Amino acid sequence: DIECNPVFFSYAAVLPDTAMLFLRALDEGQPGLSEELKQHLSDAGVVVRPYGQFFTDVKTSVAGRKVFIEPASCSMAVFNSVPADLRIKGTSPVEKFKAVKNEKEIEGLRQASKRDSLALCELFTLIEERLGSSDGEELTEAAAADLMAKLRLAQPLCVGDSFPTISSAGPNSAVVHYRPEPGSCSKLDRGQIFLIDTGGQYKDGTTDITRTVHFGSPTPEQRRLFTRVLQGHAGLARAVF
Repeated sequence: DIECNPVFFSYAAVLPDTAMLFLRALDEGQPGLSEELKQHLSDAGVVVRPYGQFFTDVKTSVAGRKVFIEPASCSMAVFNSVPADLRIKGTSPVEKFKAVKNEKEIEGLRQASKRDSLALCELFTLIEERLGSSDGEELTEAAAADLMAKLRLAQPLCVGDSFPTISSAGPNSAVVHYRPEPGSCSKLDRGQIFLIDTGGQYKDGTTDITRTVHFGSPTPEQRRLFTRVLQGHAGLARAVF
């Protein structure tokens, strides 16, 4: 349901003896679930229902019961579906579990970051070789993003990008969340700054990295601006709030 992310839109209700998951894939006209996934959810004690039946089914399932609900993340419709005297408001324990990483998760993040860094180094090497060659072959921002994705997918445990790569040259590197489009994007040039903001989804971790580089000889103004940004980052890192 969300580009580059292995997640989906759904509603869920967790009861003492079972869990209910309401999925768009089960709505009328949708593709449904594979037999393997159905079996996996069934073995885990999860009952699946169409997304559109949530408000009807959940009212029956939790009728007369106290319901733990998180006002900060649920919709007004979900909040109002539970009678005021049966609401227990608070922060979802899932958020706390996600915020504190165990040793396996930490090590997975380290290893995923190393593999992704290797792919990025390979990209910079290829770009430098391409821009330094005399055969006249040009490299666009979009082509560089595609090349990054290809190099990343060659790494073990990688399943794809974690978001569309921001590959930007020259003035485009100052555009927030810039996304190059094939056929209309800029070409990389040894005389310009190149910024890449990219990340990968690995089975043991998710990465997100931004690097600003130059493949030629930066001008004094480019050096000054780069240094000022670096000083700003260093100052912020030392700030005490």
